[in-house]
Amino acid sequence: MDGKELFWYSRYISDLDHHDLSSLQSNLGLGAAYEFRLPSPDEHPSSPPEGFITVFRDQILGGLRFPLHPFFSELSQYCGIGISQFAPNVFRAVCGTIILCRIYQIPLIARLFHHF
Repeated sequence: MDGKELFWYSRYISDLDHHDLSSLQSNLGLGAAYEFRLPSPDEHPSSPPEGFITVFRDQILGGLRFPLHPFFSELSQYCGIGISQFAPNVFRAVCGTIILCRIYQIPLIARLFHHF
């Protein structure tokens, strides 16, 4: 390999279309402040264009919402990974934990979440 070849896993083909994007944006109640766009064939989820982040439909179905709760940013930094690398079930678990911590007035920090 000369360093210019692409590995099989570096190619990502989205199965979403523009109708899917507008439906997601409408269902989430997001206005024009958030721009959804489909990746071009030469883009990879791990390196989105400047000013964008990569999210997946399953993450949104799992509970990811915008604007992001500040804890997601804290957890992302604690784990050393980007939001797009969290599995969809992480969003379900985090949302539930945020709610429980709010109800029981427990301070939520990434280390506590990691412990449980």
